[in-house]
Amino acid sequence: MKGKEIKLFDESELFGETIGLLSNLEESLDSLLDVFDDSRNEIRKRQALLPKEAKRLFQKGDHIAVMRLCYTHHGIYDGKGKVYEYNKGKVIHRSLESFASGDLLYLISDSARFTPDEIIRRAKSRLGEENYHLLWNNCVNFATWCRSGAVSYTH
Repeated sequence: MKGKEIKLFDESELFGETIGLLSNLEESLDSLLDVFDDSRNEIRKRQALLPKEAKRLFQKGDHIAVMRLCYTHHGIYDGKGKVYEYNKGKVIHRSLESFASGDLLYLISDSARFTPDEIIRRAKSRLGEENYHLLWNNCVNFATWCRSGAVSYTH
């Protein structure tokens, strides 16, 4: 085998295929990030508030949200510095500061079928409930139900 070079693989071909795979992976990740960003764009366009500011501007029965790293968490503001929400699988009533957990707060502009007092009465009626379901009975469903009686299946 003198004079013949044995090549086990074509390095340039392997490099080209690797670059192609990485490019496809980058495109897929970009698409996923676009979908994630699109689903949160409506909230991002709104004014972000710290809890202290929110207490002055939010009103009783408002649907509010806070953006976490990978999801948006929703609740109903009681007008007195506290929020009704699904937390760790249970409907609770806790401080706006605790709900925000260091993140900025947003007002969700959705239509309310009920008065602020009725919205709060509806939220209170579910205090202690432990029927959380990621898709069918989550924080968005809870807040939407309190305000309109309807259930939203998007999150």
